[in-house]
Amino acid sequence: MIAVVCQCAALADTHFVNVKLATGMTLDLPRNWWMVQGELNKTVETSAQAVLDLSGIKLGERTDINLIAANCLPKSMYASVRVNVRRPALASPDEARKFSAADLAEMGAEMKKMLAQTLPKQGFELRDYISTTREEIAGFPAIVSHSRRTDGAEGKQTALVWVTQIFAHGRTYRLNLAYRESEAGFWMPVIERIKASIKIEKKMPGEK
Repeated sequence: MIAVVCQCAALADTHFVNVKLATGMTLDLPRNWWMVQGELNKTVETSAQAVLDLSGIKLGERTDINLIAANCLPKSMYASVRVNVRRPALASPDEARKFSAADLAEMGAEMKKMLAQTLPKQGFELRDYISTTREEIAGFPAIVSHSRRTDGAEGKQTALVWVTQIFAHGRTYRLNLAYRESEAGFWMPVIERIKASIKIEKKMPGEK
């Protein structure tokens, strides 16, 4: 019963902040999560305001840019969100909608290979590559790669991870969502709320 009450409290609107990112994306994040990159190493709750504007980040000429990385609190638990944007786009929305089943299978094989190679460098191990699926997010086509990896130094626990590529006009977003599998009852609705809250402008800010 206590867990259910805590879960409902975590999903209340007053416990989320609408975060405005560069390149026209917004999403809701729990107010007490902490941002982990550079000078933004602080909690999302920087004021009593309902909106946190991070859209002024300098993009420069970089092609792959991290827009936000945030982890849950308390730190004894684990859930996270990370958003990158790539410019130019890997594919247009129309091209992405035409991806065939064979294309999805090839993308899944490439993602599984990449995870198997890169996770050990981060101290993790790929346990299962679960699926590659197609979705629509904020009106744009998206490819979602779902996997399970080890979590923690001893690798006794596992984390569920979703890597989602969203194909917008002129840019491709890479959204990473994850939580510790043993804490799924608590974090699943929070992660689903974050994903469902995403909004993306049809054009890049400043475009005519």
